[in-house]
Amino acid sequence: KTLRLKINKTSISLHSKILNKVIVTYDTGEKTTLLSLINKLNAFIISFDNAELIYWNKKLFKDSKLLGNIPHFLKIFRPYNRLSRINSEKGENSNYTKNFSNNSLFNFIEKNIASKSDYIICDDLGNEWADYISIKSHESITFYHAKNGKKGMSASKFHDVIAQAQKNLGNIYTNEFELLRKKESWDNVYLHKDYPNSQIRKLRKGISTRNAIDMYKKTLYSPNSKKEVYLVVNFISLSELRSELDKLKNGNKAKNETIQILWLISSFVLSCKELNIDAYITCLP
Repeated sequence: KTLRLKINKTSISLHSKILNKVIVTYDTGEKTTLLSLINKLNAFIISFDNAELIYWNKKLFKDSKLLGNIPHFLKIFRPYNRLSRINSEKGENSNYTKNFSNNSLFNFIEKNIASKSDYIICDDLGNEWADYISIKSHESITFYHAKNGKKGMSASKFHDVIAQAQKNLGNIYTNEFELLRKKESWDNVYLHKDYPNSQIRKLRKGISTRNAIDMYKKTLYSPNSKKEVYLVVNFISLSELRSELDKLKNGNKAKNETIQILWLISSFVLSCKELNIDAYITCLP
């Protein structure tokens, strides 16, 4: 065995001869082992045969309603056939293009999910709140977080995109000062190594960034407006996920990462619910 758990007095830590030989060097010149870094950051999740238990961030959690909530969790998934033809988050194009490539999640967000919005902004890079932000005047404000990956039940990919979304949930309820700080960035073109000659405006739809900011404020304070967050992923299949979760619910053996994915989804939904934000996840059928 290359990895084992050590039960401490108040926590659990990892032990691995291999990870202890990998050296991480910081910009300052300071060095540490990868194992020490993982334990310091608590960058791991431990699941158990009992799906209601999980160890996460130095704490042991129990949710006796977790398995019973599976049908409700599955309702946040939105299947799209087009996702099977997408193999990149941003895409790439060396020409003087004004649009993201058709095989990218960014293009998918613009053309499929956010297409009915009045304003669409690419907020990727820099001090981003989301990869995309869309506004439907007086009706909704939506943040989109994209993650490309090979098809499969990947808890690590889910963890990455959920962590990014949770970190930025509060930014939906921003203020005028922070919005005005965004204006300069949103007025520019999208600059990235995969688009060296980019002419892609960060304001993807709408009259102007000034109007977008003004409508953001009006929609934010509109009494019946919805606030939404989309995790835009192309690596998970709804039918496969449902099948694995059914196994779990019925006490049968499911794929190893199923429990972790279920807990991550639960964490995401509850975080959104606390802030009165609707949660959605795109997926393969």
